[in-house]
Amino acid sequence: MTSKILARSINEFFEVQQLSDQTILKPNRKIKMKILDEGLMQTAICRSNIGRIDEKELKLEYRGHNVRDLANNYSFSDVVYLLITGKLNSEGSEGSEEFLDMLHNNYLSALKHIEKLTPVIFDTTPTDFLTIAVLSSQGKWLSDCSVKTKDERLIITASILAAIAAAIAIYSRYFKVHV
Repeated sequence: MTSKILARSINEFFEVQQLSDQTILKPNRKIKMKILDEGLMQTAICRSNIGRIDEKELKLEYRGHNVRDLANNYSFSDVVYLLITGKLNSEGSEGSEEFLDMLHNNYLSALKHIEKLTPVIFDTTPTDFLTIAVLSSQGKWLSDCSVKTKDERLIITASILAAIAAAIAIYSRYFKVHV
């Protein structure tokens, strides 16, 4: 049974503009719909520096890699490596496993009470970690670019948050597979 909202056409909620390589959705102001982030209005949804949606070939890409190909042909550690570093490991799965071991030894072992995270891992949804993901990306951005005024405390905090986000992903995957 389809929900009432899903049964309605997207054209009822948005004005759809097709450009040469972009699809732009503008909210229909006649429909009472709250836009959570007004800054996203008139944003092209099919292409960014990170992902791309090809509606003609029905293909979703992440950093130039077909998501279906990533899911079917790469290990979990390879995909985690891609998500954290932004590129696939050229050394293969062994290099990704070594990377995850290094991540575990350097960051995750500092979390002495990982069992306290277990209820958080099992009782939440992925969207609850949106804030952690945003802060993690800021940590990556801070370490990659030259910030004019570097505050080491901010970089350390962002790195710790990135490690927590990675810990949750790794441990939730481990617990769901092995429990």
